[in-house]
Order: sequence, then structure tokens, then C-alpha cells
Amino acid sequence: MREEQEAMRKWMLAGLCLVIGLGFRLLAEPGNAEAAGKTAAGGKANVYLNGFQLTEWRWERNYIMVPLFAFDDYSYFGNSNEQEITYKWDAASKTVWVFSKGKTNAVKLIADKTVAWVNGKEVELAAPVKIIDGHTYVPLRFVSEALGGEVEWNNSKRTAIIRTPERVRRDEVLRTGGLEEARKEALLLPFVFPNRELPYRTEGFEVKIEFPEGEALRYYSTVKDVKSYIAVNEDGLAEVLWQGRTTANPGAYLEESGNRPEGEETLIYFQHTFPVQDTVKYGKIDKDGKAAELGTFEVKRSLRTSADAVTAIAGEKRKDAAAAEGSDKTASKNTSRTRQNR
Repeated sequence: MREEQEAMRKWMLAGLCLVIGLGFRLLAEPGNAEAAGKTAAGGKANVYLNGFQLTEWRWERNYIMVPLFAFDDYSYFGNSNEQEITYKWDAASKTVWVFSKGKTNAVKLIADKTVAWVNGKEVELAAPVKIIDGHTYVPLRFVSEALGGEVEWNNSKRTAIIRTPERVRRDEVLRTGGLEEARKEALLLPFVFPNRELPYRTEGFEVKIEFPEGEALRYYSTVKDVKSYIAVNEDGLAEVLWQGRTTANPGAYLEESGNRPEGEETLIYFQHTFPVQDTVKYGKIDKDGKAAELGTFEVKRSLRTSADAVTAIAGEKRKDAAAAEGSDKTASKNTSRTRQNR
């Protein structure tokens, strides 16, 4: 799963010659001015767009500036027909046009101008469009309003969370949707590593995904010789909280990173070897580690991920949807939110 995400990300980054930055003014909310200033000076803020942590962003007069390519949802595997945000650039006039899916909204931006045009209507920008190191930057608040996105600033974590409208919809499925679809969405999220990442040291294609029975917001992923424990946090980020390098003895690890979770009562597993074989095996694992295979199915597709290896299990009902809604309400107490046109 990790290799698939990295391959997608590198492919998309390599294919984009032009990036358009989007900035979000942290000082807009009361009490954020001091925190924003300290973060700007220390460079300690984190910026995530559609679950991906951005490394190519900068401060510009108390605005966070991030590149537009981050709005591309990598779970689409680079299918331009499915991309939510598209754009084109005219170098001679230093003009960029940004379009929402289906071109329902169109934004025109010109470098060094403090105005833009949304569906032909002129609007003012909070900061002028700038070309910095060959890239064009604009304020995120404006783009969020123009294209219907969502921005959240978590003051306690000093983290900016940005979502496109489609990502907002898919997060709702992840939090409150049916178990099968929610699990698929969880598996499509990119990984965030709060601890040291363990690299793979063996070859092979076998992948095993294990969800606690009735849950979608946390799971185990074993790829080659590394087992990972992933949990989706209140910001919708898939954090890898623990990793262990496996051995021939189940439960024994050569090295570990993070805190190993406690044992689970029952796990639902899905096992595949894409792209070597099309068959997915699935079943249950009890608290003693005994596995019982429930069935198999085939996935014949040119591009496949672990999300395609998930199916509904007869009689299994979701347990964590209500808990997810509750955690969102708790998290909102420490979060300043800007929501536009959901």
C-alpha cells in the first residue's frame, strides 16, 4: 500500500511543471495571531491537503502558501477525467485559469493582481497573486470560496487541514458510511508517520489487511516484512502509530517503531498479491490468532490497490461510525474551521 501511494505521488509530481500556490491566512481567527507568528518564525506548522502532508509550502506575510497540485486526489491514479481540479497557464500574459470538476466554476488569476475573476465576476483578493521561483501563488481562502473547498486550522496542533469538495464527501463516507465503503476510503488515505518509518527489507507482493471486527477507522497492514497499525485521527489523517519488522514467529519482531497496540478480540482479514494474482482471500482471526477463511473473490483491473481487496462480510455491522461523530465534536473545540459550500 505504501509503495503504491509513493508511486502515485511521484508520478503526479513529475508530471506537473506548473504549480499554483494557495494561501490561508491564519490571522483571520481571534487568538491566532500570536500562534501564527511563532509558527512562521519557527517553521513548525504542518499543512495537509486531502490527507497528504505538503512539504512544498511557504509563509508569505502571515499566509500559508501551498501548491495547487496538492488538490489532485492521488487515489484517482492520475486519471485526468476524474480529477476534481484542473487548470491551464498562459506564460505570455501570466494568466492561469482554474476549473472545478465539470467546469462548473472557473477562476481566472493574473500575476501581481489583487483581483481575480470567478465565473466572469471580478472579486478582490486578500493578497496579490505572486510568481515566486517560477511558481504562481494565491490566497487559499479565496480559492476555497471560489471552488467550494474546506479549510481547518487546528490551533493546538498548529496544523492546517485542507479538503476539496470531493474529499469532504468521501470523508463523510469514511466517518458515517457503510462498513465496506468506509474501509475502502480508509485504505485510500495516504500514510502520515508521526514515528520513524520502517523500510521494507524483503521482496514479494503479498499484502494482508486486518480490520477489527465492525470497524473502519483503524486497521493493520502487513506488506513484505513490515506490519503497520494505522488509525484515522480526528483530522481525517491516516497515522501509522506502530510498525514492526516481522519474523517467522507470529508476534515476534526484529525491531519496532511506535507503541504496539493491544491484542484484538476479532479481526477481519483480506489478503492479496496484486499484480501477480487476481484472487483475494478473506476471513476471520480470533483473539488467539487462529484464522478461518470465509471465501475468495477476484479483482480483474489494470490498476488495483488494497481498497479493491475489501468486500462485505455477511452479518458484520459497523461499530465505530457513531464514535467517529462524537470524536469530531470533541475535536472541533480546539479547531477553527472555515467551511464553504459543502
